[in-house]
Parts: sequence; structure tokens; C-alpha cells
Amino acid sequence: MADAVVSDVLESIYAAALDPGRWPEALEQLSQAVGGLGTLILPLHVSSGIPTIQSASLDESTEAYRRDWWRYDCRSEAGKARNVTSGIFTDHDVLDANAMRRDPFYQEFLRPHGLGAFICNLSMPTPHQVVSVSVQRELRRGDFERSEMDRFALLGSHAARAIAISTKLTDVLRINR
Repeated sequence: MADAVVSDVLESIYAAALDPGRWPEALEQLSQAVGGLGTLILPLHVSSGIPTIQSASLDESTEAYRRDWWRYDCRSEAGKARNVTSGIFTDHDVLDANAMRRDPFYQEFLRPHGLGAFICNLSMPTPHQVVSVSVQRELRRGDFERSEMDRFALLGSHAARAIAISTKLTDVLRINR
């Protein structure tokens, strides 16, 4: 059963690489496969050419993040301060529980949107393209389990690679028009 889920998600991710309109659906599948509410692909360098894409379940929170909350993203700031540049990490890898209980990002942004823990795969699928693929978990579900994190390690790296492929294909198609 588990192998079938992984296979289905991988098929969906690479289908989205060829048809960008399918990304929200693929990200939704990835979320469900690892016990999350939604998935977000975020370029960490605007010049990378990679768009921000999210599963539909995160549309509202992503809009609020883009509008105001990106300035207060303590998770991102803590990751930068700890020099996290690649790999898989969660909230607990960059922040302690006290910081999460007190920080406005958690209390005034994540909590009202029903979001709790996150798991992120930070990678550089091609030179000059740093991508964050993160799954947001519902607040009521607590932290990710080890098996979910292991599954995300596999699927998150494929999602980052597939978005790089999608971006390259889009660039080639634009040049050839």
C-alpha cells in the first residue's frame, strides 16, 4: 500500500512538471501522503525563475503570508541564523518550544489559519535555484511522525527536481514561440 501511494504521488509530481496547471493537485497529494494539510513550493531567490505554488488548501494562508506575514516568518529567520541551506528540517530543528509559544508568527498567523508544524526540504535542484518544499500540518495533529518525515524526504526532493524541470521547460517554450 505505501509503495502505491509513493508511486502515485511521484507520477502526479512529474505530470505537473510537464503540465504546470496540475501542480496544486500534485502538491495536495504530496501533503496527504505525509500527513499534512497542504504543500507550498517557494523559491528562495526571486531571480531563480521558480514560481510560488501551493496546494489549494493553503490558498488563503499563502495570500496572507505574501501580503504581510513573510516579514515576520521566524522559521525562515531561524533557519538562516542557523545556516540551514539544504536538507530536511522541521520547526523543532530551528526553534525551541518557548519561541514557538511566544512568537506572533505562530500565534497570530499560523494558529488562526489552523496551521501547526511544518516540514521542509530545502534544496538547490539546479545552480542558482534554491527551493523550499514545505508541508504544513494542521495544528490539531501535532508534530510529524518519523515515518511521515521519511516519506517526505523522498517525495520533497522529487518535487524540487520536478519544479526545476517545469521551470526549464516553460523557459524553452517561451523562447521558441
